[in-house]
Amino acid sequence: MTTVEDSKISEAQVEPVESQKPMLNNIDDDPVYSYREQRKIIRRIDARLIVMLGFLHTVSLIDRGNLGTASVAGMEKELKLRGTQYVGLLGIRVIIGALEAGFFPAAVYLISTWYTRYDIQKRYAIFYLLGCVASAFTGILSYGITFMHGLGGLTAWRWIYVIQGLLTCVVAIIGYFVLIDFPDRMKNNKQKFLSEGEYEFIIRRITKDRADVTIEPFNLKKYLSAGLDINIWAFGFIYYSTTTTAYAISYFLPIIYRQGMGFSMGASLCLFAPPYAAAGILMFATSWIGDKYHLRGPILIFNAILTIIGLPLMVSVVSKRKKGI
Repeated sequence: MTTVEDSKISEAQVEPVESQKPMLNNIDDDPVYSYREQRKIIRRIDARLIVMLGFLHTVSLIDRGNLGTASVAGMEKELKLRGTQYVGLLGIRVIIGALEAGFFPAAVYLISTWYTRYDIQKRYAIFYLLGCVASAFTGILSYGITFMHGLGGLTAWRWIYVIQGLLTCVVAIIGYFVLIDFPDRMKNNKQKFLSEGEYEFIIRRITKDRADVTIEPFNLKKYLSAGLDINIWAFGFIYYSTTTTAYAISYFLPIIYRQGMGFSMGASLCLFAPPYAAAGILMFATSWIGDKYHLRGPILIFNAILTIIGLPLMVSVVSKRKKGI
């Protein structure tokens, strides 16, 4: 006969040999896959989902930044743009922006359906980091394109729009075939990206973390009720404050270099890179700290303080350069 003690010993012996550091709700304890096997599955998702979304985000940022680079490369001079003459051009930019507006929130939501809450910030950072790297090299790429001036009867700034526009189209077509859907849909449609057991593992993991892996039927009343949540408005204000400064830099930094600081065209385009390289390093470092130590608020405050310090410094430098100091 076996005693209760013997039964407990036998149960303990069937546990996985590898010991893991428990996360929220022992998120890494899975009845089928060991910790090492889980990491391999998640890395495959990283390579397919995060990298593809990162490339899509990259070309979307290139499209957003080429107004400034094209202006420095001769568009403003050739079209004789002054003051309010930018209105027609900005109207076109608004249309493009409206067509692009759904990409970023959709990408963020798609990433959230594949990862647990304390795996996700590093993935967001990598996704956005690829965009920062692209933004860093947009100016350098545009500077290289300026040497095509006169080719095919087109001036340099026109070639910037042609080449970067074609790049957007090519990446979009690739994304249509490569990008993956929500995990439950992928499983139900028997997509070959993962095995059925691996899809079940992802669904099991997300369910253990926050129990929202299954998409609920659309309910208009519930959808609109989110507008009554003060937290939604707070996050929206934080995002508004962030993007207002980030996109102002993205759109107009080459123009600020050229007109505000007096740099040459080549220097204005190439100096576009260093701020984004520094931002990429800081972003990944803070995201790693945030996931490891389960921090969110202090990181937001830290980055806000950097912005509050940085923008006045830039304004001060521009003012001094204009005065010849």
